[in-house]
Amino acid sequence: MNVISIIEGNLRKVFNIRTPIMKYREENYCKKCPLAYAIDGRYTGICNKSEGGCGCGVTAKTSQNLQGCPKGFWGSNWFKPELFEEYLKDNHI
Repeated sequence: MNVISIIEGNLRKVFNIRTPIMKYREENYCKKCPLAYAIDGRYTGICNKSEGGCGCGVTAKTSQNLQGCPKGFWGSNWFKPELFEEYLKDNHI
């Protein structure tokens, strides 16, 4: 993500400017994804870069229409629920 996208995403987070698709991405993908959790099982809200994520805060990341999940589970106007469910199954979630 470029600097403008990072600033825009964080401003949307601060001012709670969230569309239904943004909320859907976060609730149905990021909050269920093991990449956004610490080893102790606590939700961090950060897509863990050392585990293959992007390192972004998920609330800011999901607000970017031209960005997508680093694992390919969602993008601008598309979702891959079957791929995500298989990932969760493979990771025993």
